[in-house]
Amino acid sequence: MNTDLSAFRVAGEMGSTQAIKQAVRAGVGISLVSKRAVEDECRAGLLFCLRVKDLRVARAFYLVTHRDRSRSPLAQAFVEFLESESPAEPS
Repeated sequence: MNTDLSAFRVAGEMGSTQAIKQAVRAGVGISLVSKRAVEDECRAGLLFCLRVKDLRVARAFYLVTHRDRSRSPLAQAFVEFLESESPAEPS
């Protein structure tokens, strides 16, 4: 079975993962979030967490920097690492 995100009905959008977790704890509904975002709550029994079998979610991440500030050598090395690991996309 191939699960497609378009099969889900979006009932609302929230501005942060913390807001989502609070809404779910308050009984507003259910949500799909990163395992890392809820592992403490799951371990503490505050939320019921389960893995959705065969669900693959791709999302884009963006590197944001200040255009007028120079980068430290460590920050520059991190940028170079990210650029070497990701295919280039048009800006």
